[in-house]
Amino acid sequence: MNGIINLTNCDEEPIHLPGSIQPHGVLLALRDGVVAIASANAAGLARRDVLGKRIDELVELNSLAWADLLAPGFDYSAVNPLEGTIGGGTWNTILHRSSDLVVVELEPVAETLPVGTAASFRMLQQIQTAPSLEELMPIAARHIHELTGYDRVMIYRFAPDDSGEVIAERRREGLESFFGQHFPAADIPAQARRLYFLNLTRLIADRDYVPSPLVAVDRDEPPLDLTHAQLRSVSPIHCEYLRNMGVGASMSISIVVDERLWGLVACHHYAPLFVSYPTRIACESIARNLGLLVDSRQRVQEARSRETASATKLRILEAAAAQDDLLEGFRAEEQTLIGLVAADGAALLHGNLIVSAGRTPPNELIASLPRILAAAAHTMVFATDAAEEAVPELRDRPNFPAGLLAAEFHDDPPGWIFWFREEILRKIDWGHAPQKVVPTDDSSRLSPPGSFGLWSETVRGRSKPWTESERAAASELRDGFRVLASREASRLHRIHEGLTAMIFHDLRSPLAAISMAAHLLGDADGAQGELTGSISASSRRMKRLVEQLTEFTRIRQGDEIRLARRPVDAHDLTFRLVRESETGFPGTTIRVETEGPETIEVDPDRTEQIASNLISNARHHGDPSRPITVRSIGGPDGWTLSVHNYGPPIPPETRTHLFDAFFSNEKKRSSTGGLGLGLFITKTLVDAHRGSITVESGDEGTTFRVTLPRAHGA
Repeated sequence: MNGIINLTNCDEEPIHLPGSIQPHGVLLALRDGVVAIASANAAGLARRDVLGKRIDELVELNSLAWADLLAPGFDYSAVNPLEGTIGGGTWNTILHRSSDLVVVELEPVAETLPVGTAASFRMLQQIQTAPSLEELMPIAARHIHELTGYDRVMIYRFAPDDSGEVIAERRREGLESFFGQHFPAADIPAQARRLYFLNLTRLIADRDYVPSPLVAVDRDEPPLDLTHAQLRSVSPIHCEYLRNMGVGASMSISIVVDERLWGLVACHHYAPLFVSYPTRIACESIARNLGLLVDSRQRVQEARSRETASATKLRILEAAAAQDDLLEGFRAEEQTLIGLVAADGAALLHGNLIVSAGRTPPNELIASLPRILAAAAHTMVFATDAAEEAVPELRDRPNFPAGLLAAEFHDDPPGWIFWFREEILRKIDWGHAPQKVVPTDDSSRLSPPGSFGLWSETVRGRSKPWTESERAAASELRDGFRVLASREASRLHRIHEGLTAMIFHDLRSPLAAISMAAHLLGDADGAQGELTGSISASSRRMKRLVEQLTEFTRIRQGDEIRLARRPVDAHDLTFRLVRESETGFPGTTIRVETEGPETIEVDPDRTEQIASNLISNARHHGDPSRPITVRSIGGPDGWTLSVHNYGPPIPPETRTHLFDAFFSNEKKRSSTGGLGLGLFITKTLVDAHRGSITVESGDEGTTFRVTLPRAHGA
């Protein structure tokens, strides 16, 4: 009977517990130096049963002693592979730990392609000096192709939706190219991606291998976790996948960037092929270098994008501050606002008013977006490149732009910035047609795609995705608009307070006179007495209402900052921000000094903002030829961050206004183009933490010093 199997169930397959290995090697799992689990083929290699035997009786090592290797905490990565002898043959011996067991894997010592020290150096030099990522990837694919002898080597990059694209390829003559082809996320299920992240290399020497089962001394022994095993047996689904592609052997090497799986080096051979462990380690070294270079270049690009966005953001906020009106500020810099995140249109909603520029939806639809996004459980910055897919209510809105980036900067009255991107039709070439359900003869077994061939798809309803730096720019602009909106609201509050005071003052005398008159008439009888009582009660009620209105106005003046506190390593936070600043601004030298305990209980995002603002301020106003010194000092009661730069002293009359909102003088504004908000925001965040901030300035430079209490209750 045929079963209908959903391929997404592949995610549930326990591929780290296969219960068997590939037979080109042997696996022994040791407990206290005794073989507790062994692959069935070990008996033939050792010419006897190995279960229950001591490892030093079975495998003789040419360098280290087993007693040293089995010591708790031994670092096997520093010695793998060791050369060992078993059954009269020499094998590469590879060790790792799995739970309370030491796993010993034995692989053949195979002939490897000769790669000398000079050749290795040239190889890494070519990779590290490639001018761009587009040129880097083909160089890496060529070197791995030469090292291993595979028929095809591809660099495969994951997309945010976990599908993948072949971005570089090296192949032998006569093979069709896979370059530029995409493959769906289901081809590499989630648990397989997890193993790729944990174990950087995976070899299949022969697609049609017969697995060698694992046998344990104790029948109650739990299944052996082979997450980090080189010989781990692979999913039958994957072997069938390779068979359908005509691939006889494969190897994959993970490319990890910023602690996430960025891509793979995928190697295919159209016949069985074993690649020795030392050669695999050489390929892994290339992949590690790829990951580091991708990470470094992405960080530099992101830092440059942030710097450009920061200058643009300041220009927008400066215009809004100069106009003393957010809507007028928008009109003055509408094209700059659109260009901040490379949008097609933008709109600003404040209260009941809307201004827009570029290609945007109708105003009545923009007015409804806050309610729609609230129903969609948005965050303060909401971004999607498929608006109708992400927000169901927008599906009924014809011609709504595909891309939406929204930032809420005020809640009462509502304040929002919206950016819009038009749909971009994209043609994607897939390596095979997507298959969501596959009929099989056995409903207990899944099947992969049965045929491979170029399949093109036109993707609709999507815009160009919003990048992390664009989202960050929107978030930072939101923070600036929030301050401006609060200032505008404070101005309105002051007007309201003045009006209330005037009302209270102007009504107080008439109310007193009315109360006095009612008191004098208080002894009257009958209808006149009732009227007198009514007048007296009404006057008292009016007085209470005016007093309550005055008190309400006072309460509305405050705008408390909410902090999400948790334990933070302050020294690590300082080092990370300094590294980012040096990466983003080559030529800047920052010295870091740390002292004392590092753990404090603060809001990490707000504390990063404090430190980042002070470092940025030191960079802008200091002598660029001299270093900035950052000190992170932990004490019994709190943590102190000091940032010192060399430069002319700050005059005393200026120091008294440094932390005022929108404080600037002509000299300061002409030198930095600043808006005068950085130090104001910094002090506000320090105050919210119940900390302190001071500044000292003289001939030896300027030092800003922030002290935050160590614990929340301090």
